[in-house]
Amino acid sequence: MHDAVVDQILSDQNAHAVGLAAKELVRRAITTIRPYLSRALDAQHKVTATSADDVFTQADTEAQRTIMRSVVELWPRMGILGEESGGTVQGEDNRCFVSIDSLDGTKAFLRCQTYGMATMLAIIVHGEVECAYIGNVISGDVYGFRPCSPNTYRIYENGRAVQLGPSPLEPDRRPMLTRNDPLDFPLHQSLLFNSKGGVSKFFEMPMVIGSSIGTMFSSLWNNEVNGVLLHGGTTNVWDEAPVWGITKHLGYLALQWVNGAGYQGYDMGKYSLDQPQITRPDLLFIHQDYLGQLQAWQEANKQALRLS
Repeated sequence: MHDAVVDQILSDQNAHAVGLAAKELVRRAITTIRPYLSRALDAQHKVTATSADDVFTQADTEAQRTIMRSVVELWPRMGILGEESGGTVQGEDNRCFVSIDSLDGTKAFLRCQTYGMATMLAIIVHGEVECAYIGNVISGDVYGFRPCSPNTYRIYENGRAVQLGPSPLEPDRRPMLTRNDPLDFPLHQSLLFNSKGGVSKFFEMPMVIGSSIGTMFSSLWNNEVNGVLLHGGTTNVWDEAPVWGITKHLGYLALQWVNGAGYQGYDMGKYSLDQPQITRPDLLFIHQDYLGQLQAWQEANKQALRLS
């Protein structure tokens, strides 16, 4: 991709405008989705690389169309990777593209839940997330960061912005989020929150939550929890890139369990429009400020954790 196109996204003089535009696209998608909340919509089923029984609705497709129309006008030489049919547009360099998940949490949407629905967008340049915004469909809050800025914000629907950062509280004062039944956890995971056999727990307790991964991780960014544990499997760029982009920007780490060595740093790699599906191992996300405490916890409980 020509430097001029990259400069359109990453230059200091354009970065603020790019951030405003990306945030506005998320808000427009939410505005498109909300009228459908009071309607009875028919879910259409689809088979994807990550699910044999996924669903989508008219709200998903209309919101994606709303975002794509503006992306083509704003950044015509960049590619687009959207979840719904017709959402992929080839760019000049497929390492530079916009990922769109117009309605993350469609099943929660169909159940008329009061939580668990989000619109997610990331701008990816040479494989790295340079800008990401995630909007909560119910509350209207938008989380994200613009290019060339070290700061990440929660922007309330009334326009008030609050800069996000790690909590000063110790990890064991708050719970850990997961999407899986803690009773099915292997030993090294259950010991993170279970004081038994002389092991001191690292987190207060597990909390199980489903639906949108974007709203799930917003609990981490808001310091409502001090960790997230995701079990491995296949995911998509449009699901992961905006979430990991914001999480990494705030200083959180992705850690993988290595038998005999404990939790070690995991390289999430780079994103490409040509490879929309990604396979991940089980991953623990905590803030870098807590890494030393996790390592000390592992050392104190190395026998129970079967560490060498």
